[in-house]
Amino acid sequence: MVNGRSERSVVAVVGVGGLGKTTLAGKLFNNDGLKTHFSSRAWVTVGKEYNKNELLRTVIKEFHSFSGQPTPVEIHKMEEMELITTLRGHLKDKNYMVVFDDVWKIDFWGDVEHALLDNKKCGRIIVTTRHMNVAKACKSSSPVHIHELETLPPNEAWKLFCRKASGPSSGGCCPSELKELSQDILGKCEGLPLAIVAVGGLLSTKNRVVSEWKKLFDRLGSILGSDPHLKDCNRVLSEGYHDLPHHLKSCLLYFGLFQESCK
Repeated sequence: MVNGRSERSVVAVVGVGGLGKTTLAGKLFNNDGLKTHFSSRAWVTVGKEYNKNELLRTVIKEFHSFSGQPTPVEIHKMEEMELITTLRGHLKDKNYMVVFDDVWKIDFWGDVEHALLDNKKCGRIIVTTRHMNVAKACKSSSPVHIHELETLPPNEAWKLFCRKASGPSSGGCCPSELKELSQDILGKCEGLPLAIVAVGGLLSTKNRVVSEWKKLFDRLGSILGSDPHLKDCNRVLSEGYHDLPHHLKSCLLYFGLFQESCK
């Protein structure tokens, strides 16, 4: 991000929902050293659907906002080429950093590439996406740097779970009588940080007794959509379902006919 090539470069953070792509990008974006290094920054949430001109307007607004400059009043009247010219003009003498979070479309890079000027001042672009083909498409004069996130290893998943489920007063320790059940609950999370944080946070509101935690374990699937502690996890899972091809949606719903652990 700081000591690399002077040409504009792209870093893509790739992984399934719940792995922490946005969290990682946010840590970089808010890093004090990077705040000082880059003279202009912008954070833009893209999402599944967007209008190209509105996306360019948002990028311009975000860059001006973080620079403390007023957004051009005529921006809402501008068409594509005017928006590109305005954005390139703003970036011409700046070393900039921009995060495009939650990118879904493979055409995305083509919609923004020419607007993000390569002024040889170490411009850095971070893209978070669930899809490797989207990441690979974000190449320009040099290959895109792809950082593929993995699920947490068992020891790290356990540490995170204990910290969230047991609360700060416990020092992150899990009572011995809850350890086996905790491992079963943790197994449901499959190493996804978002799921671990969500379920751990929910457990922290329960009494630390086997009967309470067992009740939650048995009902974990049914409460996913209704408990506010799990709303972020439910949103991520829902997006994953809606992104499946039609035949796999039907297949997944078919499995819902069977009881859990049915063989």
